[in-house]
Amino acid sequence: MGLLCAACYGSGVASAEPVLHERIFFSADSARCKDGVCRSQGPRGEEVTAVEQDGHLLQAPSEGPSPVAGEQVFRPEPEVQPHTFGGPPLPGDPPPERRAHVTMDRDTGKDAAVSHTYHEVFTPSVFPYKRLSVLDWAEADGSLAVFSSDKRLVAVLGTQVRRPDYDAFWGSIVVDLEPGRWVPLPTVSADSRILTYRTDPQTAAGALEFAHDAADNFYVRATGTGGGGGQRRLVWLSDAPQAYFGGPIPEARLDEEPRAILPPLPASLRGDAQAVLSAINVHPTPHTQLSAVLSPLVGYFRSFESGELPTSATSTYRDLALSRRGVCRHRAYAFLITAIAAGIPSRYVENELHVFVEVYLPRLGWRRINLGGAALDDEVAGNEERPVHHPRGEDALPRPPQFTASATPPDHAASGSGGGGGRGGEGARVDLRALLEDDARLQSTVEPGAAGKVATHLAVAVSERVAFRGDTIDVSGAVTQQGGTPAASLQIEIYLDSAPGAQRIGRTRSGPDGHFGLAALLPTSLQLGSYTVVARTPGDAQHLPSSSRAR
Repeated sequence: MGLLCAACYGSGVASAEPVLHERIFFSADSARCKDGVCRSQGPRGEEVTAVEQDGHLLQAPSEGPSPVAGEQVFRPEPEVQPHTFGGPPLPGDPPPERRAHVTMDRDTGKDAAVSHTYHEVFTPSVFPYKRLSVLDWAEADGSLAVFSSDKRLVAVLGTQVRRPDYDAFWGSIVVDLEPGRWVPLPTVSADSRILTYRTDPQTAAGALEFAHDAADNFYVRATGTGGGGGQRRLVWLSDAPQAYFGGPIPEARLDEEPRAILPPLPASLRGDAQAVLSAINVHPTPHTQLSAVLSPLVGYFRSFESGELPTSATSTYRDLALSRRGVCRHRAYAFLITAIAAGIPSRYVENELHVFVEVYLPRLGWRRINLGGAALDDEVAGNEERPVHHPRGEDALPRPPQFTASATPPDHAASGSGGGGGRGGEGARVDLRALLEDDARLQSTVEPGAAGKVATHLAVAVSERVAFRGDTIDVSGAVTQQGGTPAASLQIEIYLDSAPGAQRIGRTRSGPDGHFGLAALLPTSLQLGSYTVVARTPGDAQHLPSSSRAR
């Protein structure tokens, strides 16, 4: 049976002729795709440029070596880690730092209405669940730490080990490397794996190595060989077990939990923890079913509300747990101590905006659990037009009203579906006309021959004029600067334009010769009809913006 044209390109002439073949994935000469992985040959050698997931392409981030506007720089951790107070997240946009110790505060009212900035560095987006600092042990004074901070090297496995029960993620950050010093590396999950990476400027083989500690905090460092030091953009492809993000709780007993990852609870906390377990009406034994303990614990700590703690303090942990007071950090802190007392390995996970927990499930591994109570006044940087990761399994744990009222921060615009797209894949409608008019106004302010930014010119071509939704199309072109010489390392945005509006379907960067190319994904939400492919560069500090559409 024939299928009507899903998207036609180039001249804007629609086609109504039937297409008498199955769906075909297209790729450019510069991108070779096999077994769900696309590679291209560039000035740095062969690189992975995209991976297929659920029938969509996740394109590698294309930012250059310098931080983009508002982007953070990850630097080596201090030689001696400070013992830091819990407290509310620092307002504004502090540097990204991993905390080795947390002493919980007693400020359980609603956080002051100040702005906090969450930086998304992953594609698909995991907002607001980026892992930056992970703690898995309570010390005698009630503070949290990492039970074993010894670092173990992590192998870069290669894309051939991809598994159907793992989801892929691109990460992109700017790191300031010093030989021999570890730099914190954010992650999307526990038990994640590093498949491949690249740096800009390029480093030689063996110039970087990766490691993690017992709580699955990841790190990267320059080895001192191959020119790995200095400020660089690090782009890496990792994957994470789908079971980490959601799904049913397995049928297992508490004595099936691995004892090696269950740190001992200090004697100073055991009495308080038993009082909390009794208040929840949980009385665990080695043969108790895991779900019979975990479900009431999650339901209890999800029922916390903001409000004042008792003035006659016993211990901060006991007061938080028995009064059910506090926001996300208080819930996660009290949950961790209580869960360890019940025999469930647990972790306290934080980023600059939110705190949540992880628990270990026999035969499945670590599972992320959101207890709610996140900050409500926040800003998100770097999340524009990224596809959103959606867990494959549902949250099967209790969801009391207090939790549903404060489960997550407000929904920020991160486009796309759970598995698909690249940055800009399946994006929302864009007013391309207004965007290009802004570019034209900026161009008109520069007099010919004047010092400052130089004008640019874009040309674009597509390999096919008829394609299916969900396919990729080959987009290529070149960008030149005033005088006709190549404009290297400029960001290129690719749009599909039609009467209802434009959608961005990909981003890439021009090479040293000014040329660019990518296999761009056609969103499955496209309407049947004709479209024009438009390439645009926003320019940079030396170059003016321009587009392939003459104005």
